[in-house]
Amino acid sequence: MDIEIDIRTRTPIWTACARPSTFYPYGHWPMWVGYPIAATAGGPFDRIRPDVLLTSMRWWFDAAMRALDQRVCDAPDGVRCGTCIACHTFAQVAADVTVDATEPIPAGIMMAKREWGWSWNTPPARVGAFRLRLSGDDVAVARLAALLALLERIGGIGMRLPEGYGAYAIEKCNGSPLDAVIAMASWPQPAAHRRVAADVLPDLRDIIITQCVIRPHVPGWWTSCDPIIPVALRIQPLVQRGMTPITSAVHAALERRTKLRRPQMRAVFGAQLPNALPARVAVTWAFQDNPPDDPAAPWREPWRTHAVVWTGGLPATARKRVESAIVDPELWATAIGDTADVEVRVARLKDADCVIEALRGGAVHGMADDAGSAAERCSADASAGGGACDAAQQFQRSARRCR
Repeated sequence: MDIEIDIRTRTPIWTACARPSTFYPYGHWPMWVGYPIAATAGGPFDRIRPDVLLTSMRWWFDAAMRALDQRVCDAPDGVRCGTCIACHTFAQVAADVTVDATEPIPAGIMMAKREWGWSWNTPPARVGAFRLRLSGDDVAVARLAALLALLERIGGIGMRLPEGYGAYAIEKCNGSPLDAVIAMASWPQPAAHRRVAADVLPDLRDIIITQCVIRPHVPGWWTSCDPIIPVALRIQPLVQRGMTPITSAVHAALERRTKLRRPQMRAVFGAQLPNALPARVAVTWAFQDNPPDDPAAPWREPWRTHAVVWTGGLPATARKRVESAIVDPELWATAIGDTADVEVRVARLKDADCVIEALRGGAVHGMADDAGSAAERCSADASAGGGACDAAQQFQRSARRCR
């Protein structure tokens, strides 16, 4: 089966590197927190690379299969086993970017470290639209299409997700809704009992999904995010595209709230060389799905950002602090400032049934109600036919008025 999926970036997508290394295992690449340059990145910055998209999808696919209690190779040295369900699925699919209408974002906009040691920059990345072709075995292609539809709502593709990159929207598939393709995917029967050992590796059951809806009071609301203030004018071209880098502000607020010891903080936020660790927190930039043509108008409509936090394997105290903080509207209000209202929506895929429902296009549709994502509209019929998981469908909603 061959399908072509039209994708539009919501935040920049970074696909310059996919190779494994001693410090950055193949399976952890999407959560990498390093800062490579073109000479050492292992690939060009001038296009969307399909091999990198597949690499990042593999991380999420592995997490989904572990949630179904399937054996998936960890491959710390970058060498896959070739026999697990994930290896079989990816070996049967070829990917290609047939249309690439993306363009680079303004690179090198950087804010030096400030309070709590947080900084941000805009490494070379691309925004715009592209068409991804998946071809191969029918079931394998359908599985990856279903994964793309899920990641549109909860995660991202490409690398550097902890820095806010990777969010996207699916416009269409072969000119038609995606639900017909998703329906062709088959998923393994989950085991009766959960394996405790899986907690130390990414598992969708250990991931908290959070969406924050931002309703501005004034133009330029994003200038109140502390890391942005000194360079607000320089990121105006990004704002006019309907995106703004608030990730570091959320990270700083999360660090202040949790007050973790240094080893635990490194485990949550990741660390660079020489003692590199993958991050467990990925917060997207704030984005608008349909920014208006008038440059003075983007603030008038709601903005959104979503976060995923993987807490599996953390000490109990650190896990509790992180989980309670990331879902608290007070944290998001503190990060964004007093120029907007925020509404926080939270979901967890607490068991295998919830994960399967999510992969079939349902289960987390509450998160996309306001966002109006194409994949959610496409999968409405499919989700209506199954018994969805209440814990994942019904979002805890809370709002805070910020003046």
